[in-house]
Amino acid sequence: ALGIIPVVVASLNRHKTVAEVVKSGCHTLAILSDVKGQASKIAFAGGVPVILALLDSHPVYADLHRVAAVVLLRMLQESSHVGKEISGHEGVRILLHSLEKGGAQQDTVAAVTHILYTITNPNSPAFSSIEPQLWIAAPLSSASADSSEKSALRVQNSSASSGSTALT
Repeated sequence: ALGIIPVVVASLNRHKTVAEVVKSGCHTLAILSDVKGQASKIAFAGGVPVILALLDSHPVYADLHRVAAVVLLRMLQESSHVGKEISGHEGVRILLHSLEKGGAQQDTVAAVTHILYTITNPNSPAFSSIEPQLWIAAPLSSASADSSEKSALRVQNSSASSGSTALT
C-alpha cells in the first residue's frame, strides 16, 4: 500500500488549476504534516516542487499560501534536503512573491521567514545557496525595450569594507 500522501501529492500535481482540489489537497497535507514523520514523507513524495508550483500559479490565494508555507516549513524541519529542493525549484523567488502577493497572513509571514532563515543560515543542516536566485527580473519600459529584451537587477556587495548591499 502506497498510503495517502503520494496520492494527494499526485492529485495536486495533476489538478493544480482546480481550486477545490488545491484547497482540499493542501489542507489534507497540512493535517498529515502535523503528525511526526509525515512531513518528510510528503517531501519524499515530491511535495516540495508541487507545492511551490501551486504557490506560483495561485499568487493571490491567501489561504493556500498560509497552508502551503506551513507544510513547507514542516517538511524542512523533518528533512534537511528540503532546503536544497526549495532553492532548486526557485523557492526563494516564489516565497518572496508569496509575501508580496499572497495576502501575507501572519502564519504565512512567520512560516516563510523561518524557511528563508533556515535555508540561508550556513550553520543549518538545511542550508542551501540562494545565489542563483538573486537575479530579479525588472519591469521593462515599453519605450526602451522590445519583448525579447530582458533586464535584471543583481544584489551584490557594494563594498567589502562596509558590508552593505546595493542594487545595481
